[in-house]
Amino acid sequence: MRGNPEQNDDALFFLSIRGLKQGETVHITQVQTTETKGVYKELPNINQVSGVLVRTETKTREYKDGSQSEEVRLWLRDPNEKETYILSVGLNMIGRSIINLLAGVEGKIGDVMIRVYNNKDTGRQAVYMEVDGTKSQWKYNYNEETVLEDKTVPPLSTMVTPIKKKKKVDGKMKEVVENDYFELNEFMLKVFREEVAYKVDKAAAYVPSSVPPTTAVAINDGAEPNDESGDDLPF
Repeated sequence: MRGNPEQNDDALFFLSIRGLKQGETVHITQVQTTETKGVYKELPNINQVSGVLVRTETKTREYKDGSQSEEVRLWLRDPNEKETYILSVGLNMIGRSIINLLAGVEGKIGDVMIRVYNNKDTGRQAVYMEVDGTKSQWKYNYNEETVLEDKTVPPLSTMVTPIKKKKKVDGKMKEVVENDYFELNEFMLKVFREEVAYKVDKAAAYVPSSVPPTTAVAINDGAEPNDESGDDLPF
């Protein structure tokens, strides 16, 4: 869509990927804006969303305990339904995979379909993506080097650091190994900002009139940090 972005009257929906702990069913929550500022209509959970990618952004969320987390947001528009969906996901297994899939797209990114599901054999959360009707593939390999024309990127697995910790398990203190994903998350954020954002068709970018441009990024309720990171699972 071309023209003044403030003239757009799309219905606006905020979507988040949830159910990322081991053993849970992954799903997408959704709320719709209403005519009353700050009031949202809750809608049933879904597992798939699609639309034209019209905007990307990152957001730092701050919580009551002072901690912070990063998330990425995809603005998807359905021009036929005149609806815009802001899909938010943290830098967890699903979030990193979505970035990797978008980075693997050559040229501009048009129609995007994202479906989350639990693998029927392992039960693990997973994501499937198509762009313009074609199945997307990761750009960067997890266990092998990625050889590009201008550089070679080490396996993503080398950006994950195992850390030994004392943790109470079944009422007893035991030594466990947990993964630190800081380096991998920083790399994927860089990929999102430098390799994904420019693929958005600028002619399609806009902000719906139902959300002022200065506040378009926000549902941040100040709640406790979301512990559905999924980081106890593989990338």
